[in-house]
Amino acid sequence: MSAASDRFRTRYRHAASSADRLAKWSAAALGFSIPISTALDNLLLGLVLLGWLAGGDYREKMAAIRRNPVALLALALFTLLLLGTLHGLAPPAERLDFLGKYKDLLFIALLITLFRDATTWRYALLGFMLAMLLTLLLSTVAGLGILPEAAFARNPVSDTVVFKLHITQNFLMAYFAFVLASAARQQPAGSRRVWLALASAAAIGNTLFLVHGRTGHIVLAVLLIFFFVRWLRWKGLALGLLAVASLSVAAYNTSPVFHDRSMKASDEYQLWRGGAPVAEDNSIGSRMQWYRAGAAIVGEHPLIGVGTGGFRHAYATRAEDATAGPRNPHNEYLLLAIQLGPLGPLLLLALFYGQWRFACRLPSTLERDLAHGLVLAMATGCLFNSFLIDHAEGLFFAWMSALLFAGLNRQDVRT
Repeated sequence: MSAASDRFRTRYRHAASSADRLAKWSAAALGFSIPISTALDNLLLGLVLLGWLAGGDYREKMAAIRRNPVALLALALFTLLLLGTLHGLAPPAERLDFLGKYKDLLFIALLITLFRDATTWRYALLGFMLAMLLTLLLSTVAGLGILPEAAFARNPVSDTVVFKLHITQNFLMAYFAFVLASAARQQPAGSRRVWLALASAAAIGNTLFLVHGRTGHIVLAVLLIFFFVRWLRWKGLALGLLAVASLSVAAYNTSPVFHDRSMKASDEYQLWRGGAPVAEDNSIGSRMQWYRAGAAIVGEHPLIGVGTGGFRHAYATRAEDATAGPRNPHNEYLLLAIQLGPLGPLLLLALFYGQWRFACRLPSTLERDLAHGLVLAMATGCLFNSFLIDHAEGLFFAWMSALLFAGLNRQDVRT
């Protein structure tokens, strides 16, 4: 009987160890899949969850989550959204469906327990870097006209996106440029530093000159200023502002993509401000219309909001054409305020603040820089988009948050 029990325990430990490895390698592989394939993302998330559950060792996993303030803040925001399904304008099934769009907040806590392993951490970051290098290469080659038009890009050569839409690609590319620049700054003088700096410059050029995503343009500007401030302290602020101004002028005068998008934004805003009917392709006018309606909804439901998933229904009561209303107002702070009242955006800001504060405790300078950059990129992007419910952006935020802030639980220190 004892021998049989020993064999069972041995087999169980072996199976649990295999499941744990599956979860870790699937989590690492997400770094490569997020910029490239939604279908692969979903497969890997399923494997992560399966491996995490089958891997056992729940006491240690729960302890790691309890010790990690970023995980707790993410869980607090999801819990509030869960409570938001108990009331509101949307049918119960729709509330739960919309809550599912925030599931990535749960994966922050889950993935943090997997990225404590240094080997998994390194391969995860390498996978993300390789996926973005591939995106940069294909997008740049297509933009230069070396490939046949739209051979890889979804749009014509004037907007050379590859695997994702231009908002997503430019957002990820802007952060990738910051990652490369930060890594170059940590390297001693030599060829590796030069190559990292050149790759960062190429990513900046791709963001500004070849792809339409205006959110990425703004995020890039914020990250560039922060990079110079981190490098040269307050002296870097002037240099950062000068760099952003110089790049903006150069892009405006030499890049049809940047010039046309800038002029289109100005024209769309003027049309909206002049009271003209908002056309379907007027993204600025549509956003201003949604913001105005959203602010009014917040005023009508100032305490607990209209419930998780309730924006579309609240908007329909105000819009002349209810069928044309969006499922979100393209501003994450406003969306949370509409759904949950003031506590929603306050908890999101608390999450960002917690990440900013606890980034200072991460074990390496590069991790600290990347964590601060992630907060700035996401906080800026959420001003113009509902990034937490967008698949690629929301999952990227969760994955990168877990990757970086797992360092709060990690004993081995990397340089």
